[in-house]
Order: sequence, then C-alpha cells, then structure tokens
Amino acid sequence: MLPRLFSFLIVVIILLSATGGNAQPTPHVKIFTESNGYQSSKYISDLYCDQEGYVWIVTISGISYYDGGEFHSINTETTSHANFLRLKQNRQGVIYVIDFRGNVHFVEGDTLRGYRFNKMLKEISSDGAFSDFRYDSQGRLHISYKKEGYALISDSGTVSYPLKKLSFSGDGELCIIQKGAPPFMAAVSSTNKKRSEGRNFYLLNEEFDKIDSLKLTKFNHSFPPSVTQSRNGTYYFSTGKGNIVKFTQSEVVKELKYPHPIIRLLSDKFDNLWVSTSGEGVFYYEDNNITNHFTRLLPNTRSAASCQDQEGGVWIYSEEEGLVYVPYPNYRYFNKDNGMIGQNHVLGMELLNDRILVGEQSNLISVLWKKAGQWQFDTVRAPVDEGGSIYDLYHDEWERSLYLSQRGAVFIHGRYGWDTLNMSQVPSYNAGSVIRFVERNRPEQPIIVLQNQQFVEVENGKIKSISDPLESRIYSASWHHDSLLLNTDNGIYLYDKGNLSYLGEQFELLKRRAYSITSFNGELWFSIRDAGVYVLNDDSLQAISVQGETLKKGAVVKATDSSLWIIARQGTFNFVRDSAEGLLCKSYARLPQIVAGEIKATKEAIYWGTWNQGLFQTPFEEIEKSPLQAVSLKLEDLRIDGQRNPLEDSSYQLDYDQTFIQLRYKAISFQNWEITYRHRLKGLNDEWVNSKERSLQYTTLPAGQYTFELQARKGEQFWSKPIRLHFTVLPPIWERWWFILLASVLTIMLVYGAVSYRLRIIRREKDLVIDRLKAEQRALRAQMNPHFVFNILSSVQYLVMKKDNNRAVHFLNLFAGLMRKVLDYSNTNLISLEEELKILNEYLELEQLRMENSFTFKIEKSEKLDVQHCLIPPFLIQPFIENAIHHGLKNKDGDKSVLLRFKEEGIYLFVEVEDNGIGREAAAIYKGNSKRKRKSHGVRIIKERLALHNKESEGSVRIEDLKDKNGIPTGTKSTIKIKMVKNEGINY
Repeated sequence: MLPRLFSFLIVVIILLSATGGNAQPTPHVKIFTESNGYQSSKYISDLYCDQEGYVWIVTISGISYYDGGEFHSINTETTSHANFLRLKQNRQGVIYVIDFRGNVHFVEGDTLRGYRFNKMLKEISSDGAFSDFRYDSQGRLHISYKKEGYALISDSGTVSYPLKKLSFSGDGELCIIQKGAPPFMAAVSSTNKKRSEGRNFYLLNEEFDKIDSLKLTKFNHSFPPSVTQSRNGTYYFSTGKGNIVKFTQSEVVKELKYPHPIIRLLSDKFDNLWVSTSGEGVFYYEDNNITNHFTRLLPNTRSAASCQDQEGGVWIYSEEEGLVYVPYPNYRYFNKDNGMIGQNHVLGMELLNDRILVGEQSNLISVLWKKAGQWQFDTVRAPVDEGGSIYDLYHDEWERSLYLSQRGAVFIHGRYGWDTLNMSQVPSYNAGSVIRFVERNRPEQPIIVLQNQQFVEVENGKIKSISDPLESRIYSASWHHDSLLLNTDNGIYLYDKGNLSYLGEQFELLKRRAYSITSFNGELWFSIRDAGVYVLNDDSLQAISVQGETLKKGAVVKATDSSLWIIARQGTFNFVRDSAEGLLCKSYARLPQIVAGEIKATKEAIYWGTWNQGLFQTPFEEIEKSPLQAVSLKLEDLRIDGQRNPLEDSSYQLDYDQTFIQLRYKAISFQNWEITYRHRLKGLNDEWVNSKERSLQYTTLPAGQYTFELQARKGEQFWSKPIRLHFTVLPPIWERWWFILLASVLTIMLVYGAVSYRLRIIRREKDLVIDRLKAEQRALRAQMNPHFVFNILSSVQYLVMKKDNNRAVHFLNLFAGLMRKVLDYSNTNLISLEEELKILNEYLELEQLRMENSFTFKIEKSEKLDVQHCLIPPFLIQPFIENAIHHGLKNKDGDKSVLLRFKEEGIYLFVEVEDNGIGREAAAIYKGNSKRKRKSHGVRIIKERLALHNKESEGSVRIEDLKDKNGIPTGTKSTIKIKMVKNEGINY
C-alpha cells in the first residue's frame, strides 16, 4: 500500500512531466588513450585475454599486449604478413595470429615468426578468407576457408580434408564439438549436383558424425562467424549477418533472429551475453536472455566485446573509440551520461518502497523505478525555494511526511502540503549549514534533524527540543534500540533519554570519527576512521577480522535484520545470522573504488550516492557472483649468474660462487588497483620488504639454506598465496663438512703420527740415557767392586795374620751377603726401602769394620714411613755415604760419625746423609795431593737418574757444607729427593 506522499509524487510526475523514459543503468567504461600509455589505434581487429592474464591487442598493422601497467609491442618485422585479423592461444600457451591472406604466425618471446607451411596455405586457399583456425595438442593446424572448407595440416606438412567423405544437403555453417576446446567453425558446400537454396547450420561431433542441423533464415555473410559458450554449457553461434543459433553438445535448440548484423558474441562468467553489432554498439543481456531488456554500450558505433579477463572485466574494440575496457560489467551507474538522473554529484537520496528519489540542483528530484524488468525514470520539481540544491531526503512512514533539506533550510510535506521547519531557533544555526535527517526504526523514536554541532527533535512538523552544542560538528547519527549514536569529528556520543555520554572516554578508538555506524544483531558495528571495522558487544570493542586481518576502512550496511554487509578495503563481506550456527561470514571481491556520500540498502541492492559518478547500484546477487580472490601472481624469470633456470622447480642448489640471483615476477590487475609486492629471504632476513618493483636481485649470499617468499596484493586487499623457492648455497670445498671431517681426520692422523714419532724419539732417547746411566753405574760398580773387594780382602788378610779368625769370618759373612744383594738388585728398577736400608746398613758395617771402627753411624726414619711398600730405585744413596766416609771422615782425626735420616713428605722421600768430616774444601785439597787422581762420576750419574725418575730437571740433590759460627767446616750434608712409587708396573 503506497503512502499518500508517494501517490502525491506520482501525480506530480504525471502533471508536471511531459517527458520521461526508460533505459538501463550502465557500467563504468574506460577508454584507453595516449594519456594512459596506449598508442591509440582505432583499427583494432581483435582482442584476446590469454591464460596468463594479459590482454592482447591485434591491430591491422601490429600486435601488442597489456599487463595492467604497460603496453608491450611485438616485433612483426621478422615475417611477411598482411593485415592481422584474429589471435588465439593453444593449450601450451603459444600465441598464434592469422592475417588477411590466411597466413599463420606465432609469437616467440617478443618476436613474430611465420608458420613454415604458409606457402602451402596460399596454395590451398584462393582468396585467404578464413572461418576459423586452431592448433591441437599434436601440433596440427586446423583451418577452414569460406570457399575451400576445412583442411588439416600435420606437423610434417601432410594435408587432409576431414569433411571430404561427408555429404551435405545444402551449403551452410558447421560447428564441430570438441572435447576441452571451443567448437570449431567451418563453411561447407552441398554435395548435391543441384545447389539448394538458403544455408544450413550443421552440428557435428569430434568424429565428424552429424548430430543435428537447422535451416538458417539469414545467410548472407557480413562478418566472420562467432561462437561463445555460457557457464551452463549452452553455445551461441552467429554467422555474422543477424541470426544467432542456440545449441548444446547434443542438439540445435533454436535460431534467434536479431535485427542487426553481428560482429561478435561473448558470454561472460556472470552468464550475461554481449552481442556486438555493426553501427549500433554493444548490447548486454542479463542471464544470456535476449529480450527487450538490455544495456547498451557505445551506441551508434561498430564495436565488439571480445574477451573477459581474469578479474571479470570485459574488453571491447571499437572502430570509433579504439580500446575500451569495462572493469565491472555487473555493477551499474545511474548517471547524467545515460540520462537517468540530471547530475552526477548525488547529494541526497531516499528509497521509497520501489522508488528511488535522488535530490539534485534547482529543487529537482529524480525518480527511478523498475517496471517489467526495465528501469523507468522521470524528474519532478519540489515547490520549495527556487534554485536551491537538495542535500537530503527523508520519508517518514509513520508520519507519512517527506523531509527535504537545502542549505540552512528544512521543508516538510505532510497532509496539508509543504511547510517550513524554523531552524533559526537553533543557536548554532546559519544559512549555509548542511542539514541531515536521521531515519527512525519505530514510531516511538523521535524524528532527529542534525544541524552543525546540535541536533533537534521534531514532532508534528515542529521543533520539540534542542540539544546542547557538542564540541564538534555532527556528521551523522543512527538509532540503536532507543539510544541515539552521534558521529562527530571528536568521536562517538550516546544520547539516551536526555542523557549525553561520550563513548571516547571508555574506548580510545571511539574518540575518532566513524565512516558508518550500524545496529545489527543487538550490537553496534562501527567503521572507524583510520582504524577499521569494530563491533561493540557487552562493553567490549572487538575488531572484525577475516584471514587474520582487521577489516579496514569501508561501509557497514544492514540489508535485513539477519544480513549485514561490510564493504571494506580488503573485499566485500556478508555476515548472516543463522539460528543454528550463529553469525556466518561469506567473502566476495572488493567493489570499485568510489567516493560515496549517502548510502541506502534494500533487500536486493546497495545504492551509493557518489560525488562524481552518479548513483551507483550494486545488487547483492551480482556481488555473490564474484568470490574473493587474491591477485594472481606469476614468477616470470629466474636467473642464476645470468643463466635462466626452469620455473617448474621449487628447489635450487648453487655453488659457493653462484650467488647472483635475479628474479622477475608480475601480478596483473586492470581495475585501477595499485599492485604492491612483498618479499623476504628466510635464512638471511625474516622481515618482509614491501616494494612496487617487479624484479629484485640478491648478490654474494653466504653458504646456507634459504627460502624465498613472494606475495602480491592489489590496493589493500589480501595478500596472494606466497610463491616459495628454496635455495641451497653450497660452501666452498674447504668449508664442506666432508672436507672438514677429512681434513680433521688427516690432521689428527698427522699430529698423532708426529707426536707418536716424537714420543718414540723421546722414549728412545730416554731409554738410551737410562741405558747409558745404568751402564755407567754398572761400570762404576765394576770399578768399585774390585777396589772394594781388594780392600775387604786386605782387611780379611790382616785379620787372619793377626789370627783374629772370628772377626775375619764375620767380615767375610757381611761381605758375601752384601755382594749377593748387589748382584740380586743390579738389574732391578725398583726395590723396597726396607731392602735398601738393609743394604746400606751392611755396607756401613763393612766400612766400619774395614776402618777399624774409627767412625760410628746411625740411621733414623720417621714413624709414618712405610718401608715395606715404599719403592725406590736401588743404589741411589750408597755413593753419597761412600763420599762421606772416604772424603769427609777418612782424613779426620778424632770423633767421626755418619748420620742417615729418612722422612716422607707427600709423594717424595727425603734422605739426608750427614757427616762430621773435614768438609768439601779440605777433601778437595787431599784429593789434589793424591797420586791417584780418579775422576768420580757417581754423584753426577745419580743426579741424572733422579732427574729422570722424579721428572724434574733440577732440585733432586742438594749438598751443603756445614760450618760452625766461626765459619770452620764441621762436615757435609747431602739431601736426596726421591719420588716414591707404590706400583711396580712402571716401565723404565
């Protein structure tokens, strides 16, 4: 049931408007010129969107491609050619083009090469007018000519005619259904002798069996045939004159008569059919349904919609305009260019049932509505102040009133016509103020009018109350239950039952202005300036995140009580309340970049009042046709030390001197989004590096494992999936583990060998020294023994002559015992201290007897000394006792004595041999006067033996001269330091 106001508006439209019309909103169209990098040529013969995402432009005289940033030309001077016509790509990605004479060429790098059997093609065709051509997976060329029909040329140059064996009842057009490829088109001639009238359409399978046929009503050629396939598998075929044949893989469905000659057909990925005509422009039919409801682009031109890129944009070549791009074909604009509204700067907008009201200049209101699938439009003039622009419109369904604002003025149309709201009562009022209205959700809420820093409540066309001024201007407001959210430059205020509170005191982010505030699902949703989208729930302000990123700057629009849309920088997101699963989120592609003021939503679409493009419409069903996808990123080239490497690999091994890596890559977008790349080389630096460059290089990488990661994004949308390459830089041979291990082993072996050799030398030298000392000792013993034996025997002879037989026997017994011990221990390295003491005691007794008891001796030892288990080398102490007796005591008169002390200190045995003889100086004098000057080596040898035994170079023997207080010699003391051994296993 329409409200009275709407009835009034319809009456006004009928009475005041003699004109009106119907049309379709049109998508945004971009025309490439030299200003955006395209060297303009209006003689384009074909456009092609390839597998990699590039757009190829074929002109009469040249070939180029566009990568979203630059146009790149192909060198065509390398082969003979006529005017270029059509371009295609095989499954391997090779680009082929055919020219006016029917010659085929292919693109290699940035150069055009000729097909090697072009001379054969010239012989096959009389005029070169082709219908279709393609290369199959076996490298064979399939080509059809209008007169000669279908020819197949093998890779070796063999020509066959697959249709020769078939018979056709009439001339016509032929489509061969192929697996995994578009139908192949050919012209056929009747095999009947009598030529039939008219032409036919034949449908064949891949084995050239006839599936179905149809008699064509229009058959004179104007343009080459064209075929396109919809997403549901249906094909549309045009002969070029004005007939469209609809068919499937199993049957011909019907012929659709078309009023204009057709240049080309294109079914896009949104299931819309583009019909390109000669002289009438391009017609766009939704859902592939050719009806009277269409959108017309580039009217009165000869234009052809040729291909659709990976982002959904459609490319058109126009004889009049040149290269034309439709970036968002499924989103439409109501604008001045298509005559549906009077100006492109939309100030105010209101949705009134199925009508859209757009405020314009000079008090004009554009009214838009849809009837039987076709948009209608008209214009009415509001009977308010002349010449003013309408800034805002609001229809209140409960009051059945229309509110309209101009600068500084508010007009209300209610039951009794137009009235003026007296805004001069507001303290902050001025005649230039922009005044906005707040839509209420239920009748209990007051009508709110925003004016600079204040807001007023309106009831029955009169101001009921005026708020206190806020600190900054109020931009917008919205209701949440019965509370009013005020959006200002200083942040968000809450007005509830006369109380005003500042939410910025509780939440730091709410000190900023919001782009939009929406009440949904019992919560408040904010799009906060320079922060993102947040939801306020249970006194908690939480960021809305998708794929780990907070949704950035955008609009939050409620379509229904259970459906919320967020149009963010990363994409478009629909939050749907589900009773079973809660709040669900679906992600779709980002909408075009528009500068919008007023935003309204119905159950079917969002309407944006833009500042320079008119009224922008985005139907939800069209948004849902484009799922969210990151930009496609491709690695184009990888070189290591200048050499190109295969891109199919993901792991590369480099020698230590191969550290110059160059990479080229590209992400393609044609929708005016800026492409940003980021990369890192893990193992060198884990931080991402952002760049706009499409190439980079690494030099002098040290040895190690590296992972290169590369991502791209358009605008501020999500990053693409990373490209990952793994590099292993091998160290030089001398730094590799096996070399280090081998070198270490060899070094250890060499060191071990050298040390072992040196130890053997030292041990041999030590053994030689020990052997020499032992030999010398044995020699000394050999010297000592005859002399000692002679003296002993002389003493025995003396005793016998004196007939002192008892003493002589005792003397001989002592001597025999001593000699036996000397013989027993002469080849022994160690003996116990107990045995050594026995030897020394017997030796002293013999010397005492031999010298007629002229001296006394005493042996002292410490109590803790374990003489049984203490081992020492034999015969180390005897030479010092012999020196004491024969050099110290022998030439002395009076009392003579020898004292031996044994004490233990740590691991050493200290032996003191002390006599009270004449001292070393007097002994030297006696020795010098002696006729027998025998050099004594005993003490020197003992010192050397002790040094080896104690492993000390010095300090094993110390000899002191004893003197009284007047300095007169009183004897000699020799101190011998011997390392005690508890283990007899020592090997000398």
